[in-house]
Amino acid sequence: YDDVRRVLDSYTNLDNFRKDLNPWTPDNIGALDPRLGVGTDVDISENSRIESDRWLENGSYLRLRNVELSYILPKPLMQRIGFTNTSIFVSGQNLFTITKYKGLDPDITGNGSDPVNLRGVDAGNWPSSRIISFGIISEF
Repeated sequence: YDDVRRVLDSYTNLDNFRKDLNPWTPDNIGALDPRLGVGTDVDISENSRIESDRWLENGSYLRLRNVELSYILPKPLMQRIGFTNTSIFVSGQNLFTITKYKGLDPDITGNGSDPVNLRGVDAGNWPSSRIISFGIISEF
């Protein structure tokens, strides 16, 4: 349930909605988004109804969460410069996510003090950080 999109698409303030909306107008009757309304317009409440399935999205995704590649350098070469058991590595976390979800991150677990009751609700969580690390591990 994409609550962030529901809030942004509710049109309660015309400065507070996504610019890529294609709202219904008498000239655009095939639009997927409801008509715009501001102020005390009756349709505002219809545009942001929580009960609507308009805000439900497929949250499936494929993510490369953790990967590490390392190479152990040849011992004879390393012993010449005073090192033993030397390896170099690169590791990455959250390198890519494949999804059709429109929000920032499909891996949502809730928000607020009671995540169990908000499970599956995207209430504006930050996406997972992408981290890439390089390093050398060696013994003297």
